[in-house]
Amino acid sequence: MWYQMQTKFRDEARPKSGILRTREFIMKDSYSFDRDEEGLAVSYQKHAEAYHKIYEDAGSNFIRCRAIPE
Repeated sequence: MWYQMQTKFRDEARPKSGILRTREFIMKDSYSFDRDEEGLAVSYQKHAEAYHKIYEDAGSNFIRCRAIPE
């Protein structure tokens, strides 16, 4: 797995999909280089567990949800 955190800048005339964006924000990108669906599932689970731990350690309330494409 490889990840990066960096400041991103968007200069859009209007928001897309009804979601308002700030012009500058910090974003984490993460990549896994899996050979198959099974490896991808393992990588996804590792990401999910890491975020779960981060939010719990920070004392944040959170809900894990799933995005379903239209």
